[in-house]
Amino acid sequence: MIRNDAVDPGSPPAAPDAVEDLRLTRSQYLLLGLMLLLVGVIGLLMTRASRDVADRSLALAYELQDVLGDRSSLERQIVKLDEDVEAWRAGEADAASVELSAALVERQLRTALDEAAVDPRLAEQVEVIRASLDGIREIASIGRPPRSSPTDEALQALVDDAMSASRQILSDREIRNVELVLDLEDDVDAAQKVVVVAAALTLVLIVLLVVLMWWIHRTNYRNASEHLTQEQQRYLGARADKDRAEALALIQTEILELVATDRPAREVFDRIKHRTAEHLPGIELQFCVGADPSNPLRAGAAPMVARESNMVLGELEWTCENGVAPPADFELILAFAAGLGALAVDRHEAAEAMVFQATHDSLTGLPNRSLLTTTVEQALARSKTKNTQVALLFLDLDRFKVINDTFGHDAGDQILMHFSRCLMSSVRAADTVARLAGDEFVVLMEDAGELEQVEQTARRIQAALEAPVDVDGVPIQLAACIGIAHGDGDMTVDELLRNADLAMYRAKKNGRDRFEFFDEDLRDWTERRTDMELALRAAIDHGELEAHFQPLFDTESLRIVAFESLVRWNRPGVGMVSPGEFIELAEEVGFVDRIDRFMLRAAIEAVTELRAITPTVVVGVNVSARDLSHPDFVEDVEALLRSTGTQPSALVLEITETTMVEDAELIAEGLERLRAIGVQIAIDDFGTGYSSLRYLRDLPADHLKVDQAFVSGSYDSELADPQIVASVIDLGHAVGLEVIAEGVETTAQLEALKILGADVVQGFLLSRPLNLENAKSLLQTGLDPSDLRASV
Repeated sequence: MIRNDAVDPGSPPAAPDAVEDLRLTRSQYLLLGLMLLLVGVIGLLMTRASRDVADRSLALAYELQDVLGDRSSLERQIVKLDEDVEAWRAGEADAASVELSAALVERQLRTALDEAAVDPRLAEQVEVIRASLDGIREIASIGRPPRSSPTDEALQALVDDAMSASRQILSDREIRNVELVLDLEDDVDAAQKVVVVAAALTLVLIVLLVVLMWWIHRTNYRNASEHLTQEQQRYLGARADKDRAEALALIQTEILELVATDRPAREVFDRIKHRTAEHLPGIELQFCVGADPSNPLRAGAAPMVARESNMVLGELEWTCENGVAPPADFELILAFAAGLGALAVDRHEAAEAMVFQATHDSLTGLPNRSLLTTTVEQALARSKTKNTQVALLFLDLDRFKVINDTFGHDAGDQILMHFSRCLMSSVRAADTVARLAGDEFVVLMEDAGELEQVEQTARRIQAALEAPVDVDGVPIQLAACIGIAHGDGDMTVDELLRNADLAMYRAKKNGRDRFEFFDEDLRDWTERRTDMELALRAAIDHGELEAHFQPLFDTESLRIVAFESLVRWNRPGVGMVSPGEFIELAEEVGFVDRIDRFMLRAAIEAVTELRAITPTVVVGVNVSARDLSHPDFVEDVEALLRSTGTQPSALVLEITETTMVEDAELIAEGLERLRAIGVQIAIDDFGTGYSSLRYLRDLPADHLKVDQAFVSGSYDSELADPQIVASVIDLGHAVGLEVIAEGVETTAQLEALKILGADVVQGFLLSRPLNLENAKSLLQTGLDPSDLRASV
């Protein structure tokens, strides 16, 4: 308890605040900053050395990759040229095939052209190949020469010269890359020395930093202790008057008890005032929010100062009746009372702050889901009494995840703050703006009135987002989808939120940066979706799912070498349902894992029957990132293979390119374990996602599937993008993968893929997906090339 002692007028002045002595001085801050700066500079040197080596290594890797690609492509094309020339000489092919092979060789020469401009040796070999190609074309244009004639021997010499020149080009580039490797080794040695020295200096600086912190702590603590001792001595010297009024002691005790029992601030003030009037007649205390020096009876006042912010919360004022004098030390007790009163106010404000944090979003300060639910409930109750309508706008930012992943979470927070300000500036003062989670916001409009008024609010929000927001110097254009639902007192909060959410979902499906109203059509769609969800759950439980198998053919022989298993739903009363109609729903409601396991078992069981016909055939099945990330997935695959007696090499697990970026490290670990037991891996839909060479280099794979978007184009007789198809095929061969082309629908596409070197093809031209019995029948009979259609 605070002692009720009088202050000796002759006591020494108050010592400096000991808290100030515990704070770091400017010089101490400078020393710490200098040490941290040195650590940062050393870290920067280490990073720069490592980055230089990494850049050199990456450049060398690209160079080596180019050499491998050139070797596999150029040599293969010249070998193909030699075979076509020999076929022409033997009368088995026409001059057009020789011309096509020569054109393909010229296409592969483009890799060497840039280097030919700076390397005379490469330029000389490139010219030799070109001269050989010109000579071959010239002889081919004249006509087929007789065997062993000078022209025939000259033709073979030209082909040999082209082959020799191509090998010389690649040999020269390999020599240059060996030199680059040696230079890189020197750079690595130098970087290692820099890193070792920098690490040693960093360790020394850390030790010095620890010693410096210890010295600062010890010095500041000693100074604070000395000042506290001085303060204690000053306080003890002030206890001169032992004649304390009992009333003051009782008031002081009351103050401490009230504050200690955590009473509200107003109750603390009233009780102190009451005790003062009871024990000190003629003296009245008044708690004022602001100062009132105009009071003629005012004898003095003590400020109430918040302990944390040093903000003056008010004054504790005291007045005396005529002829009444305050007892000794009254002003000191008054100061104590003011300080404890301020503590009570602080505690009350802290409680209010905790309530605010529990009901408001920490980033934007807007009401959160909890407070919104209460607000909507109250609004619906009022709307029932007033017979009015309530409107709820459900908003979701377009492409927010892409922005957040690209620019970072700090930029994402800036976007959310900007979005909340746009909402606040676009709605009425009586409307409520809340943040549910992530980039989902809600606007509640009471007394919404006509639909036009709500629509105007939605358009004002869209207009407020038209101005780009600057994030780290990059202007970003924002847009949002808005779902709008109306309700009255007969509707629950969950129903109103769900309707608005469904309307927002439809806005996203119909195109971004738009708003949609919830209506009966949407309600019907929701009911149909719910019906499909229930039917899909029953389909999984009642065995309505079927596995169909689409054959994959060797490009040259059109012999079936594999099957891809595809799920189909034979829905009672509806018929066969394609995956495009239910897979997305299955992913949303969490059924896709069960479908994946069903298809995995079906593929493993089917391959046993198919291999009884053709022992070398394999079956592929798609797996998701969730499957590969599951800790028991590899064990489940092994168990299924053992239970069916299936060889692991007969199973091909297909992963999409976009799947690889979800958790590349964890997925690579799962793929390595699968490869270790003999399962084959295929990268599906390559070229439609991120097309990173790192995945081809780092992820274990056996097959590369060219996405059908690049094969099946808008023209029935052509490849959609022959340059990309050729590049992907060359890239796959360069890293040792078998290349599979999907979506072959015309004979022209098939012939082009043969020329470009695709290993395996699949598509509707050759066969649609079949049930297991039809797949076995086709495997037994084979495909008759004469039955191929010109187009589909």
